[in-house]
Amino acid sequence: MVGRHLCRILSKRKLRFRALVRPTSDRSLLEGFGGWLIEGDLTRPESLKQPLEGVRQVIHLAGAVRAQDPSLYSTVNTQGTENLLRAANDAGAERLVLLSSDTVAKVDRDAYATSKAASEQEAWRVAREGSLTCVVLRAPMILGPGSRHLRVLQRLARLPAVPVPRGAARRRPVWVGDVSHALLQALQIPQEALPNTAIDLGGAEALSLGELIQAVAKCRQQRPPKLLHVTPRSLTAVAGLMEQLGFSLPVGRKVVSSLTEEIPYDPGPASKLINWEPTPLTSALDLSLNDH
Repeated sequence: MVGRHLCRILSKRKLRFRALVRPTSDRSLLEGFGGWLIEGDLTRPESLKQPLEGVRQVIHLAGAVRAQDPSLYSTVNTQGTENLLRAANDAGAERLVLLSSDTVAKVDRDAYATSKAASEQEAWRVAREGSLTCVVLRAPMILGPGSRHLRVLQRLARLPAVPVPRGAARRRPVWVGDVSHALLQALQIPQEALPNTAIDLGGAEALSLGELIQAVAKCRQQRPPKLLHVTPRSLTAVAGLMEQLGFSLPVGRKVVSSLTEEIPYDPGPASKLINWEPTPLTSALDLSLNDH
């Protein structure tokens, strides 16, 4: 989703770019953007040499997000990032911007967050030891056409009532267009101003899961569901039982366990270094859900 939106912006700005695609990728998603589609695979270092020839700047968006096999997170997100960093450094690239996740800042990390944290550390190591400079952006839930998060929220918003964990942590969803512009802004940060920590990309508003579900319903002009506040332990037990009975729930046990941990957010670096001014949530939902 982010890559497709970013390619559209690059095309409008008439910038020359290459898009690394897997042999199995749906190329139709990138048609008409004017970029050169070239095949490669982060897990095969030899396939990255040709795509990076003559490239000065790299924006790294690829990664495993929902994997049945947890080891895939390490293979793609950590080892794959290491392969790309090494190849970009060998090719003489000047800067790499890595899109990471705000889940890295959690105390209770799952396999995905752990792999993203490791990829960040690898980026800092390469930046210290090589000529390639790195910028890490941590994005929260990203909203946009085709967003998996929004599909889940829409399903929940259509229900008459939704159980949500009492004391649920707030999240700061962001519009995909803002994230795309932030990635391009990160390429322009002066060398002397480069931070040695990740830059948080938080949305304009912080909402709990229940508030976000109701906001989606309102945007779709639906009657908001009634929120049933239950203990996280109870919600986890219900979700686990339903999964064992073969029901596919939009909120599983692992998701439930992560909903109560507040993720720290520092707006200062983004505002100072990349002129971060996120789109208000109502506008972000409208842009995402109403096919603008």
